[in-house]
Amino acid sequence: MTQRHRHGTRPVNEHSSGRITGILFRGIRRKVEYLHPLRLILVAIVVFAASMTQAQAQPAAIGMTPSHVVGLWTNVNKALVTAARLSRNDIALVRDIEAMKPNTFSGKKPGDVLGKVVEVRAKLDRFRSGSKLAPTEVYGSGEGTVNPTIVFLNSGFVLNGVVDWIARNSGPQEFVSPYYDFPGFSGKTPSDAFSMVDLADRRLALILSRS
Repeated sequence: MTQRHRHGTRPVNEHSSGRITGILFRGIRRKVEYLHPLRLILVAIVVFAASMTQAQAQPAAIGMTPSHVVGLWTNVNKALVTAARLSRNDIALVRDIEAMKPNTFSGKKPGDVLGKVVEVRAKLDRFRSGSKLAPTEVYGSGEGTVNPTIVFLNSGFVLNGVVDWIARNSGPQEFVSPYYDFPGFSGKTPSDAFSMVDLADRRLALILSRS
């Protein structure tokens, strides 16, 4: 199901698998370019395989589903636990972040999920500004339809933004490649995706409140 939206700011006209792979990997490479080349190759393969496999199934929208979005936001939430740990020497904050669990929602549509992604991105940009980092990238022109692929790509830039902050506020012992795993979820709905984005929103709000 698709919806009209006005959440993006940068125009992108193509939804081909190559275009999407390039967009994601461009962002990922910038965030982890200091890593060993082998790890960069592994990240590229994961992104390429995910986009190409799904493109063969549903070429029109690259086949991204709410399940892919849930998997990505599972990684965002995992990364936020690390960001909380690095942001302050506060064990209580980390425990409070870990104690937060997803809420249950129903009847959500892709546009609702993207709207919540925009809210998270705004909080993330506030968090990143504390380290004098640039705002998170945005996918889309701000016009058109919302489908899981649009949500997935914007979510990917949020993940990049969190991982970038981790990379710049930690030493070489802090590995970031686990945040680019692709959990094998299936059968998820936009409401499930909204639930995971909402969890990240609440976690970021708590981190900001104690910064």
